[in-house]
Amino acid sequence: MSKFSPADLVVLLAPWTAQIATFVLVLARVAGMLAVGPLLGRAIMPWQARAGLAIVLSLLLTPLIGASPSITFDAITLVPAAATEFGRGFLLGCGSLLILWAIPLAGRLLDQQHALPADNDEEPLGGSPIARWLTLWGAASFLVCSPINGHLQAVKVLADSFQAWPLNSSAAIRSEEHT
Repeated sequence: MSKFSPADLVVLLAPWTAQIATFVLVLARVAGMLAVGPLLGRAIMPWQARAGLAIVLSLLLTPLIGASPSITFDAITLVPAAATEFGRGFLLGCGSLLILWAIPLAGRLLDQQHALPADNDEEPLGGSPIARWLTLWGAASFLVCSPINGHLQAVKVLADSFQAWPLNSSAAIRSEEHT
């Protein structure tokens, strides 16, 4: 009986290398967004849950995007492309986080206008009565309210980002600069 070698694995996976590379790049972007994304930070979800959510979202988004023939499955091109996709996801997460950071800031400004004391600036919910209320209201409306569908909007923004920034689009830009 012959043994299974790494070369056999390469031959076995050859028809699916474009799909695997696409999945890796989608996973990198989703992981970048979930690394800093709102309401899914370190204090709320452990890293294991965020990693599982990133894998599940990537498995759902990859067939929608489709395999790109321009993506190759070798370390020389895949690692920089994955780092770029992680950075794009990180930017998406920071953008949505910036919106939700504005809510406690508005609460602190209202507290100052009403001369309410700030209890503790280190508290994650804002430290003041109005800031805590606005933060909790904003988080609840982001996740729960059916008219807003905040959780679905976040996934839609992530899915639409693949239209605005196609996978591995920076590689095409780099190849045009060198020619």
